[in-house]
Amino acid sequence: MKTVSPTRLDAATLKALAVRSDARGAWRAAGHLGAILLTGAVLLTIDDWAWRLPLMVLLGYLLAFLFTAEHETAHQTAFRRRGLNLALGHLAGFVILLPYEYYRAYHWDHHRHTQDPARDPELAVPLPHSWPGLLWLWSGLPGWISRVRMLLMHAAGRVPEPWIPADKRSLIVGEARAYLAGYAILAGGSVLAGSTALLWLWLGPLMIGYLFLRPYLLSEHTGQRGVARHAAQQPHDPHQRVRAFLCLEHAVPRRAPCVSGRAVSRTAPAACPSGRADPAPGARLPGSDPLGDRPPAGSTGHPTPSFPGA
Repeated sequence: MKTVSPTRLDAATLKALAVRSDARGAWRAAGHLGAILLTGAVLLTIDDWAWRLPLMVLLGYLLAFLFTAEHETAHQTAFRRRGLNLALGHLAGFVILLPYEYYRAYHWDHHRHTQDPARDPELAVPLPHSWPGLLWLWSGLPGWISRVRMLLMHAAGRVPEPWIPADKRSLIVGEARAYLAGYAILAGGSVLAGSTALLWLWLGPLMIGYLFLRPYLLSEHTGQRGVARHAAQQPHDPHQRVRAFLCLEHAVPRRAPCVSGRAVSRTAPAACPSGRADPAPGARLPGSDPLGDRPPAGSTGHPTPSFPGA
């Protein structure tokens, strides 16, 4: 592939890397969702907690990594067709308590202002500098509390986040109300059935699984120079291969988020010796906005903490 420099990809290369596939996306999604259903089905048949706990950890890992499916569908890179991205994105968002349309608006501003301490939403809450603070963040409690509070606030009709454009706020409110209605139906059904299955088949494992996902999220955008190295190591690292499969071709390049991580790995290390795969100046692709369709102007300003990714 022709490259502009060792660390810059030209428009033709980007276009070749940005090809999307419904079939490949369906294969990845079916594998991920199928593993969740299979693990859950096995859990239902086991009463011995010596076996149930390890399976809950495995199920939690699979559930937590639905975040990466939501991320890829937010970028519209999991599938070629928009409807399939929306369907999987909402399914993943519902499971991990992170509404899909809200996350898209949040993540769009992250890509507009990546690593800008004043405007990047992912930097709104500084990382703790003490071990107790890091352990508290790693526990997930701040994030889960924030997500529940956010859902209730949006459902009540209040959408104060500066990264959500005015004409998207009614969509965010409706989405939060729909998600909460779904959760209420599940909770009500569990109470009527006298069942605690949702606790050990969904919520409990999900919180456990985020203990594996959260360090990856917290370190993800602290620097990009390891991308090529990790791509080169992938065939020899079993965990990396599993994670890469679950990530539905996790997007890497900051300024070309329509390009999947797997595609970038095919250029490494030859095209990306420094671990970067940024487009050359002026090398833009049709539809290459991070969310597939650019939200209206106005989603700027210093964000308020909401821990959507962590």
